[in-house]
Amino acid sequence: MTARFTIVNDYPDTKIVEDFIDQVLLNHSDLKQEIRSARRGNSKTLVAHVKNTLQLVAITHDSSWHPNCTYVRLAYDFNRMTEDVLHQCVWFLQQEYSKPLFFLVDNRYHLLIKVLRTNQFSLIRETEILHICPLKSLTEISVLPNKRTFHEIKEDPEILASLIGLVKQVYTDTHLANPVANHSFTSWELAIMEGLMEENSYVIVQDSIVHAFSFLYGVNDESWELGWIGVRDMKNISELDKLIQVQLKDAVQHDIRFIEKEADSTCPYSQHVKNSWVYSVDERFYSYLG
Repeated sequence: MTARFTIVNDYPDTKIVEDFIDQVLLNHSDLKQEIRSARRGNSKTLVAHVKNTLQLVAITHDSSWHPNCTYVRLAYDFNRMTEDVLHQCVWFLQQEYSKPLFFLVDNRYHLLIKVLRTNQFSLIRETEILHICPLKSLTEISVLPNKRTFHEIKEDPEILASLIGLVKQVYTDTHLANPVANHSFTSWELAIMEGLMEENSYVIVQDSIVHAFSFLYGVNDESWELGWIGVRDMKNISELDKLIQVQLKDAVQHDIRFIEKEADSTCPYSQHVKNSWVYSVDERFYSYLG
């Protein structure tokens, strides 16, 4: 069956889209929230009708951090969608946009994954959401004479510059398939500091050079998030272990049930965490580009 694709701009069509998303994602509140978040200022909403019946909503938007692709989120009834309509959707989007399309999906989108693979999309990254158990992972704390909290170093311009440069390098190196924009020092600083737990985020500093960092972010009363992590030299990866051990101790002292970590397959530091601590896998995501 041939699908008809149109762009939605105004009410009442926008209300129809909202109602459709609520209906097809009724039992998937996380996806519903992600779709709504994607409908930001620079987003575009496209809909697909088959025989005058709305079958699919696509939300597309650009990212200032990864400007070389167009991000796509789809909402449809997982039990009623067909490969044919998804093939038509992907083809239409590829004609509509000049940049590669980026899809972040989980196994609920198994039919879409099949279609993306058929259309030669590349799986550029797998991501696992880990729930690290602080109490089960905690071991003896090593003495770290060069350990500093972020709060202690944030007013030192030389150390801060070293830290920002290292964070930028680590993130850039782990996102080569979907390159990072060339943002300013201030942009990186703001990205790091948003929600940062300054007293529980640590760096190892020697002669004003940051050699390792591990940052925590507050989530709620029972969980924290392990965010930006890395080392200047992989030969010294044990320095990262020592910082995380301190954070595990902090978590135990604050009765934190688990620390969440987004572990990308392209990030050696995240993979090291997987091999080092006791955790469960809460979710898995797949990033496709094509």
